[in-house]
Amino acid sequence: MTETSSLEDCIAIACVALASVSGLVSNSISLYIARTRARFRNAFGILCSGFLICNLQAIFVHFTWCTIVLSVKSPAFASPQLFIVRLMGLLLNAGWFGSLLLHFFTALNRFSAFVFATKYNQLWSQSNAFKIVIIAWTSSMVYCTHHLY
Repeated sequence: MTETSSLEDCIAIACVALASVSGLVSNSISLYIARTRARFRNAFGILCSGFLICNLQAIFVHFTWCTIVLSVKSPAFASPQLFIVRLMGLLLNAGWFGSLLLHFFTALNRFSAFVFATKYNQLWSQSNAFKIVIIAWTSSMVYCTHHLY
């Protein structure tokens, strides 16, 4: 790892903080809207809430870990030798993969609403959508666990 100046580290922290805070705020507002509006109290709203939670997980882990690494300036935190480094990677990647899976299921939900309009409520009940969110998040966590060891 090459030595960087404190100015470069400050610029990096500022960039990460700016991008992360804007992502946290926009995803939090979207999650608030999806959970409080009556229009989103259906399978689509549950799927949207699911990928917003995954986005928030990934952004929060990324922001926290980048702040720690750039503040401490220890080369050990940039090396995958430590278990905590691999754990942070697992949490970050799991949020990203979970978000990708839930975006796919949201697209499938919208396709079903258009093509199977008469059977939509049977195919996509709120309980089925909640199960899909739980399965997508869990499977993304399980998929990423092979990086721990």
